Amino acid sequence: MEEKLRIINLVIQDFSNPRETKSWIVSYSVDNSVEKPEEALRNAVRQFMTFGSEESKSALNYACGCFNWGDVMSSVPDSVFIKNGLKPLNENSIDIFVDHDEILCDQEQEEP
Repeated sequence: MEEKLRIINLVIQDFSNPRETKSWIVSYSVDNSVEKPEEALRNAVRQFMTFGSEESKSALNYACGCFNWGDVMSSVPDSVFIKNGLKPLNENSIDIFVDHDEILCDQEQEEP
């Protein structure tokens, strides 16, 4: 049986501006041995924060001790995620947002 590619999409939402919510999507392929992808993702972040390396100390210092998902994306090396069974997908993707209730075919208007 062919194994299917599993992908986790981390959707980071920024609510800091009440007039405009921003979202970023970061995708990872998930190794088949990973049973709980969110747990693996959070473990990778936790490992980076507790490494004690100059890189992690610098990132925590820059974040003034309030390390958030934006800091994760700019500071945590891909290798940390890979060790946890999550390979960052750095391909270009296109996000298309549509309105659930958008009318795509209005038969009343199309009929003569």
